[in-house]
Amino acid sequence: MLRHSDQIHVAGEDVAINDQELSERAISVVADIVKRDPALIDCVSYGVRSRVSDMLKQSGVDFPPHSRNKINTDLPRSITSAAGEICSDLDLGGHLERVGIIGFHIASAMGLDTHVKNNVMLGGRLHDIGKLDPEMHRIVAFDGVPPPDQKPRIKLHPLIGARVAEYFRFPKNITDLVLNHHFRCDGTGYPIQNGAPMSIEIAALSVADAIDAMVRPRPGRTIKTLDQAFQAIQNGSGKHFHPDAVQALPRVAISAIYDRILT
Repeated sequence: MLRHSDQIHVAGEDVAINDQELSERAISVVADIVKRDPALIDCVSYGVRSRVSDMLKQSGVDFPPHSRNKINTDLPRSITSAAGEICSDLDLGGHLERVGIIGFHIASAMGLDTHVKNNVMLGGRLHDIGKLDPEMHRIVAFDGVPPPDQKPRIKLHPLIGARVAEYFRFPKNITDLVLNHHFRCDGTGYPIQNGAPMSIEIAALSVADAIDAMVRPRPGRTIKTLDQAFQAIQNGSGKHFHPDAVQALPRVAISAIYDRILT
């Protein structure tokens, strides 16, 4: 979970975000998600629930009667569904779902226990929710290479996403997966790795995220075949990617998973 401080700096970049701004942007993302399913207001932490409720009432959203007695049984899927609507141009909802499923299978091939595999799936379904922030969405959706002064700012999206997950009351281990999903095996990841080790959950999640980013259409990127993606991940073993996750990858029927997900 994030430590609430006055200023949070992104490792290796001249980019920072004020804690108050981070909270405000995360609250706006939460409100945008709840707007699509007002019953989700019950999943929002008490500290920001009234803010979210007031924002949505001002925009004409009606909350269901007795909503406080309703429990959302699949919040992650509700969030991926909202992401699909908010960022339809990025196929963000589909990306979150695919990374969760592929990450689960990579974790399974690594021999990790059921609890860890389920954490990887949940982390995959949530990892990019910071891109629901309008600035993050705009930078990622840029058709081509974003301007040099804008590209480093996309590295704020794990901070925003982790705060969103915190406001939706996900446990610390899941919030940490959202925050740290761009950690690298060599300790040079962002936003605030600074040499910290990569967890085994992030090891599986980062490979799943990389595969989907390479083989599915994205603004400004050339699509790779699965073989090309596998080779790129193999080349990054020990640097970007954890060797255990890389070694597990050939034991995962990625092509069959994609056939099943996309049909």
